[in-house]
Amino acid sequence: MNGLAMGIYDDLDNQTQPLLRLHVTQSNLIVFGGHRSGKTTFLKTMIVRLHEEMDTSKPCAVYILDFGGNLGQYRDLNCIAACFDNSNEENVRRVFRTLENRLEKNTKLLASRQFLDVYNSDAAEKPVHLMLVIDNVNSFLADERYESYHELLMKLCRDGLSKGLSIVFTATDLSGGLTRLLGNFQHRFALEGSADKYIDIFGMKVNEPMRNPGRGMTIIDGKPREFQIFKPFRNEEKDLAAFCECLRTISYPLERLTTFRDDLTEENFIEYMAKGYDGELNPDYPLVGL
Repeated sequence: MNGLAMGIYDDLDNQTQPLLRLHVTQSNLIVFGGHRSGKTTFLKTMIVRLHEEMDTSKPCAVYILDFGGNLGQYRDLNCIAACFDNSNEENVRRVFRTLENRLEKNTKLLASRQFLDVYNSDAAEKPVHLMLVIDNVNSFLADERYESYHELLMKLCRDGLSKGLSIVFTATDLSGGLTRLLGNFQHRFALEGSADKYIDIFGMKVNEPMRNPGRGMTIIDGKPREFQIFKPFRNEEKDLAAFCECLRTISYPLERLTTFRDDLTEENFIEYMAKGYDGELNPDYPLVGL
C-alpha cells in the first residue's frame, strides 16, 4: 500500500502539490483543531480511504470511541469492529479489554518478529492490524469515569505499534495530560484554531495556514507544510449509502462489539447473543431477554 491519500500539501521547494499520504500501520497520528475546523472530517476521510484500499488478505479492525458524536453513520463499514459514544462506560471498558486480548494474540503470533514483516508477508495466518480511534480525546481524558484507563492508554500509545496497534486521536488542545502522550505520535496535524499552540505541537515555529475548514499544518521530511484534507464524499448522505451497499458485496470476517440500538426482538436478538447459540428456542425455558 502506498498510503491513504488524505489530501494535498504545498511543497514550496519544488512548487508542487503532492498527495498527502498516511501509512496507518506505521505510526500513531493526532489531529488538533478548533470547533468545525475539520477534525472529524479528517477521520471520516481516513476511514473511507482505509476501506477503498482494503485488502481482504490483511485483517484490520478499527475500534472507535466517538466522543464527538459524529461518526455513528460509519459504524457498519466492513473494518469497523466497534463504534461507541461516551454514554456507557461499559462499552469503553469492552473496547480496551478487547484490544488487550487481541494484542496478546498478535504477540503470540508474531513470536518476536516485526509486525509489518509478518503482516506484509505471505504467511497463512497474519496478525490483525488494530486501530483505536478516539474523536475528541480531551473529553475522554477529562471524564472522571475513565481515569482508570489513562495508564493503559499511555502503554498502548507507547508499545502498541510493535504489536500491530495504531492510535488515532483528535483534540482541541493539549489539556488533560495529553502532553505526556504526544511524544508517541509520529504524525501530527494542526487545523485552524491551533495557531497559538503550534510550537507545543510541532516543537518548532510554523506559519499559520489559510483559514479554511480542512486546511492546516504538518511536518513532512522535517519541514512545515500546509495541507488541505479531502472530504470523504461529495455528498455524504447519498454517497455513503452507496459506498456501504458496495462494501456489503465483500466478504470480510470481523468480530464486532455490538450494542443495543433499538428494542430487543425475536428477530434481532441473535445478533447480541454470546457465541455457541444453536439457533433453537427451548419451549421449556421461555426467553424473556438477555
